[in-house]
Amino acid sequence: MTKKEQAAKLKAEREKVLKVIHEAVPNFGATRILNIECSSIFIEGGTFPATYDRDTKQLFIWGRSSRNSGGSMAIDELIKLEAALKLWDEEQEKEEENV
Repeated sequence: MTKKEQAAKLKAEREKVLKVIHEAVPNFGATRILNIECSSIFIEGGTFPATYDRDTKQLFIWGRSSRNSGGSMAIDELIKLEAALKLWDEEQEKEEENV
């Protein structure tokens, strides 16, 4: 796979994660996904900056450290977001096993 193909694949995966986030919790407002290749996915630009740990399958909220973040959310919305990310992660693991 060429570098251009790898970059396109990563971009598509980032967009897929953003879609999962926006479908699960439309008002979360995430705008950027970082480090999708690693065990942690960093979510920026939403109501809260967050990290989804693919090893522990947990969503972590890390305060208002981003200039683009701020606001409030109900806990049940964050639980929905974590559940949607877990489902996405399980699908990714199945796809990786089949490759």
